[in-house]
Amino acid sequence: STDLLSFVNLHNGEKRVTLSLMKDFIENFGKNYGFGTAASTELFRHADKVGFRKNDLIVECGGYDDTLNILQTGICRAFRSQVDRNLTLWFAFGGDAVFDIFCYHGKSASKIGIEAETDCTAFAIRKECLEDLCASSATMANAVRRIFERHAFVFENNVFSLFDCEDGSERYLKSENTLFSNTK
Repeated sequence: STDLLSFVNLHNGEKRVTLSLMKDFIENFGKNYGFGTAASTELFRHADKVGFRKNDLIVECGGYDDTLNILQTGICRAFRSQVDRNLTLWFAFGGDAVFDIFCYHGKSASKIGIEAETDCTAFAIRKECLEDLCASSATMANAVRRIFERHAFVFENNVFSLFDCEDGSERYLKSENTLFSNTK
């Protein structure tokens, strides 16, 4: 049995996350990505809890960050800088994996920016740690593969929505409606 108490963080002397809520979050993350609670728990055992303030850049366009972030709370968006504006590519919500594939897989500078649209909490796993975890078992390698597959699916789905929507706010509303319809 895994000691989930290590996931309970203290902030200003108060417990911010109850053991029960964290356990539910870990279980739901695994279910949403199509793998079991044991693999999900193992993944989170290797993560560090981090926070982002509204408008913080998680990944800067032209910068480099190969960290996998699992968003617990808040909303993030990926964007591509244009001359006169930023083009929103996708949104991420609590329970979504947030990372830049150009940095992680391509080992190159980011072609996109990722910013916190609200205050966010996330669990961050460095690439080196994730690679070691994948090498430890086929179960973990498959769990991480599923995270990357879903990221690719969401990205491609959002690329198509670029042609269907006027702007990022319209795509956000569609994403939000999809999010809430999946929780009913």
